[in-house]
Amino acid sequence: GGNDVTYVRVDALIQDETDGTEDGMYRIRVAKDGFMLDSLAISASECVINQQSSSRDFRVESDDNTHMFFVDGANDKVGIGTSSPSQQLHLSGPTPIVRLTDTDTNAYGEISSSSSDGNLMFFADQGNTQANTTIRFSIDATERMRIDGDGRLLVGTTSSSYNDTGCRISAGGSIQNTVSGGQLLRLNRTTSTG
Repeated sequence: GGNDVTYVRVDALIQDETDGTEDGMYRIRVAKDGFMLDSLAISASECVINQQSSSRDFRVESDDNTHMFFVDGANDKVGIGTSSPSQQLHLSGPTPIVRLTDTDTNAYGEISSSSSDGNLMFFADQGNTQANTTIRFSIDATERMRIDGDGRLLVGTTSSSYNDTGCRISAGGSIQNTVSGGQLLRLNRTTSTG
């Protein structure tokens, strides 16, 4: 008893006093486990929360969600709509949706998870603002497969023409395979029954 203890400290600091290039800083420090730690620092170039990497959470509430945005300081994870993110980025809601919008065309795609059955769904040009939209899959910087606007699955090709090498499966069920050499189709049965 009898000791002076500082629990919260607010500082207004000069970072650069040079005429014409003056910079300042506003800092809030809060005591934790006997030490003063930066909770918020606002400088001329950035706004930093938890500058000293203390194991503290950061939370933003919305009208109906206490954890609309949540940073789990102890586990280095970010949650949107959840207070206990299980991955580096975790979205949680009745039907969580991530939307990616191209501001040049206003076209957008979405990734969603169905709350009733756990399906993962991909939507290309959900607003139908562009023609000939595709969903593409690339590996090692090379496109390997796509689904085109007519519902065709194209593997090893970006062309719907059967004159080009690759495999095409139409939405109606027809299959076209074109190779430039070697085997066109190989079937293998691993047992002698059936």
